[in-house]
This record gives sequence, C-alpha cells and structure tokens, in this order.
Amino acid sequence: MQGPIHGPIQGNVVFKPEKISIESAFSVGWAHTKRQFVPLLLVSVVSWVIPTAFFLISSLMGLFIPKDQAVIKLLYTVVSSVLSLAVNAILELGMINVYLRVLDGEEAKVADLFSATKQMFTYVMGNFCFNFMLFWGYICFIVPGVIVSIAVQFYSYFIVDKEIGPIESIRASWIASRGDRLNIFLMVLLFHLLRGFGTMMFVIGVIPVNMIISLATADLYRQLLRNTAPDDFAGIEGLRFALPTQEEFEESHRLVKPIHYTQPSNSSPRQSNSAASSAPAAPIAPTAPTAPTAQAPDSVAESDSDSEPDLAADQEPGEKQ
Repeated sequence: MQGPIHGPIQGNVVFKPEKISIESAFSVGWAHTKRQFVPLLLVSVVSWVIPTAFFLISSLMGLFIPKDQAVIKLLYTVVSSVLSLAVNAILELGMINVYLRVLDGEEAKVADLFSATKQMFTYVMGNFCFNFMLFWGYICFIVPGVIVSIAVQFYSYFIVDKEIGPIESIRASWIASRGDRLNIFLMVLLFHLLRGFGTMMFVIGVIPVNMIISLATADLYRQLLRNTAPDDFAGIEGLRFALPTQEEFEESHRLVKPIHYTQPSNSSPRQSNSAASSAPAAPIAPTAPTAPTAQAPDSVAESDSDSEPDLAADQEPGEKQ
C-alpha cells in the first residue's frame, strides 16, 4: 500500500516540495563539459582574449596623450571605460547564451557570443540595480546582502532567455528562487570550494571547473523556471506569453492522478433482468452414474421368449441351430 505523499497540495494536484536538485545540476554540467570541452574551451578563450586585447590597446593609446592635455586625457579615460563596460557586458551575455544553447543540445559556437548584443543596455541597467541592492544589503548587517545575492543572481539569465526588462528580470529571479534559497546558497558554497580545488591543481583545473559551474548554474536557472508556477509570475508582463499556462504546468507537475469515481445508480428490475440474462450461464455439474436395477425372473423369461422368434427369423434356410 502506498504511504502518504508529502508536499503542498492544491486540489487534486500534488507538487514536488523542492524546485531544484543540486545533484542533477552537477551531473548536467559534468556531462556537457565532457561532451563539448573543446568547443567550450574555444569560446572561453575568445571571451578572455577580446577584453584583454581591448584593455591593452586602450592603455597603449592613452600613453600617446600629452600629460598637459588633462581634459583630453579625462575624456579618453571616460570613453574607454564605457566601451570596456559595453564589451564586457556583451561577452557576459554571450557566454550565458552559449551555456543555455548547450543545455538545449546545440554546439557551442563563437558566433553565439555576439547574438545577445541587443540586450546589452538592459543588462547594464539590471547590473546597476543588482549592485545597488547588494551595496545596501551588505550595509544592513551583511545578511540582507547575502539574501539578495542568492535570490537575484539569475536576473541576467531572464534577460537573455526571456528578453525582459531589468526590473522585471530582478523580480522574476526573486520569485523563481523563493522556497529554495537555502539550497541555492549551498550550491554557491560548493562552487567556491570547486574553484579553490581547481586553483590548487596548478591553475589548469580552473578551466574545466569554471565550465562545470557555469553549466550547472544555467541548469539551476532552467530548473527554477520549470518548477515555478506561472501564476507566481502574474505581475511580470514580459513573461505572460513566454511561459506555459497554469493548467499545463499543473498537468506536468501532477504526482497523483485524480481518480474519477461515479457512484452506481439504483438499477430498475428490467435492467437487473437484462444483466442477469447477459451474464454467462453456470456450468452444469456432471451427474453420477446410476446402478442397474435387478429385474424379476418372470420378466427375464418373458423377454427371452420374445427374442427367440427374432433369432429364428434371422437364420437362413437349411442352417442348423
């Protein structure tokens, strides 16, 4: 007999109590890293080379500005900083796009680094709001800052995946992480331990570890999005048509199928007679053989005398008896 099922119940729908699985996220990250290590390595190298080259070129060009041209030097510093911020934002969004595409079964490509360029301004604004919340959170006795960093860290994934605004993405990340923030916090601690372990392995281990962590984080985002009811995102207009309906969500997350039971009605005599006639007939039990009855002597003699003429008639002429 099945035991009691634990978890929040809404009508006939029983939902899983946890939104994410740490083991599943790590296994997904490890599997995709093994399968696409070389393409991911190539994309990662390009994402590191571009900002490094931009920094070196901008620094060298700044050396040619005369020292007495303070205004020009200041303007050049501001412009180079803004361009550097834009380049970093494009590449960060591009890496998130690459990881999400890898989870969808596609191959990592360098061209995907620049496919999320149109969300650059949204990401910059969302990043500003995120850091502003972190700043005031850490000022308020650190704990609120930790909660914000755990609950809002998926805002960039919503910007890339669902193309929503900065405030909407922060709200969506806050809603999606609700109920499993402790598990997300434990996941972040494991990430830091893995990075430290990778650094100890002569720095070479940092490369595959970062791949595993990035893919596992993307899988965490997908788990949170998949296991959060669409009605919870009701106030976010950008997600209205980007998510399944509440009915589809409930059907996919139903653990106990409802049993439709109809009580039998009182049948009429005619229905009962027809039911009885339609029922298969019971097999007839075999009867025991009866013993032969003894006949009286007179009847036996009489029967013998009756049978003698028949025997005589059957004999051919000239045949002796």
